[in-house]
Amino acid sequence: RKPEISPEELIASYQKSLKELENVEPLESIKIIDSRWGVKPKGFENVTAQRAKLSGLFPLPGYPRPVDFTKLEGSASEGILSSNDILNDASKIDPIDARSSKILVIRDIDFEKINYLKIVEFFNDYLKRIDIDQTSMHNIDSKRKTKDDKNLIIQFVNSTCATIIASLDTLKLPFNLYKEDSEPAKDSEEKIQLKIQRPKEYVVQTVSKKQDDDDFTKVIDSPTKITLMVSPDKTETEIIDQIKTINGVKSFQLLREIGTKESLGMAFVEFEVPEGTSLQKTIDLLEGLIEKVRSCSYITNSFFSCIIPNQTSIQDCAIDMDTLKLLVRNENVSAHPKLRVIQLINMVTARDLVEDSNYHFIQQDIHQEVSKFGKVVSMKIPRPANDYTPGLAQFTQPGLGKVYVELDDEESSMKAIMELAGRYYNDRVVLCSFYDEGDYLNGIF
Repeated sequence: RKPEISPEELIASYQKSLKELENVEPLESIKIIDSRWGVKPKGFENVTAQRAKLSGLFPLPGYPRPVDFTKLEGSASEGILSSNDILNDASKIDPIDARSSKILVIRDIDFEKINYLKIVEFFNDYLKRIDIDQTSMHNIDSKRKTKDDKNLIIQFVNSTCATIIASLDTLKLPFNLYKEDSEPAKDSEEKIQLKIQRPKEYVVQTVSKKQDDDDFTKVIDSPTKITLMVSPDKTETEIIDQIKTINGVKSFQLLREIGTKESLGMAFVEFEVPEGTSLQKTIDLLEGLIEKVRSCSYITNSFFSCIIPNQTSIQDCAIDMDTLKLLVRNENVSAHPKLRVIQLINMVTARDLVEDSNYHFIQQDIHQEVSKFGKVVSMKIPRPANDYTPGLAQFTQPGLGKVYVELDDEESSMKAIMELAGRYYNDRVVLCSFYDEGDYLNGIF
């Protein structure tokens, strides 16, 4: 058995290794002839790297075939890329498109007595009344109860739908309207209260600086987005005029009903803040404004739409070549707390997990290796469906390609991350991070 290494000794060894790399030339200083790294052809701005590789339109790294950007731009202008094309689906890297941004957990309801499908139907009916581009007749991708029948997990079609429904937290619904048919009716005053939460792994990203042509009536999901519960009989102008007496308004969106255009009693606002204000100071400032807004006669409640201050993870930049190093150093992003569950990334592919024999071998192999750092309580390796299609399943199957391991204590999980990160498994470099225990137990991947 290897002798125990103290954290101080471990850090000292890493510092020594880093010292040896001081004279290595940084990537950004190396001049690459005719490099198109990070340059996307016109019309392909929303295409992710994964999907670009899968399409066959672009050569893989190191392959000599040149890219004809003119031809690619022509393909885009001719409408080859459609909204449901595999190239144009949402980016899992961008927090606003990530699966966790579309998921809500409805907690602490006895779904042995309450029909969860009726709750789901209520949410969908609420959304399809709203006159905005992001809603339709079908706003829910998936729904399921947890094994203990206490929680309901819903994935919406986009983050906007999730944010709207999250704003209904604490709403009370009549018990008799949503009970199971076999459940006896109660007094007409009996209510069930909705407790709606985001997954703990949810990350919200700050938005770029407002441009002159930005739409005043659209408020994008961000740490500074605020929900207002307003009097339905007041006009948009009346509400804006009242809140402008407190602070300048950057953008404002009143939710209206399709057809009638009547107010649904909910609005989103983003306030103006002095340029150059840090994110933390901005949030502190907004907390004060939220309190002041609650005193307005036209507003019954106000709160942050996407965050719980000092709890929700925030990413304060987009992901590109310039910011990648900052993110690796936990700059411009909330550091993840130390937890008992870890996720191992880039270890396995969907193809590796199709055959039972191969799956069980990988499962046993990883379990055996992680057990060297502590007791493994449980482990989950999401597998592709039976109708697996090479190249496509990774975009639709939650958690596919990742390995989740629950250890018995946080020290063991920390040790496992320090030892496993950077290793090779099947010629792939392993990446590691902590993962929220509640999300893991609820199967939110």
